[in-house]
Amino acid sequence: MPAVLTPAKKGKAIAMVEVISELARDAGVNVFRRFAFMEGLYQVEQVSFDRMVEPTDQRRPHDSDWSTERVAWGR
Repeated sequence: MPAVLTPAKKGKAIAMVEVISELARDAGVNVFRRFAFMEGLYQVEQVSFDRMVEPTDQRRPHDSDWSTERVAWGR
């Protein structure tokens, strides 16, 4: 998430999420809203990006094991 929320990339990331949502709606398929989920972890539950992102990932777009477990088990 931090990798796509830089000032230069945030607008494009949000636009991409909107396009995916529109395409899914038009196709009649469900979409897991990972961006919204991660945003909720950060803003509502106040989980740091350092906890959500894989610590060995230099570019920081990949989830940590902790984040993956939250998604998989709904915790």
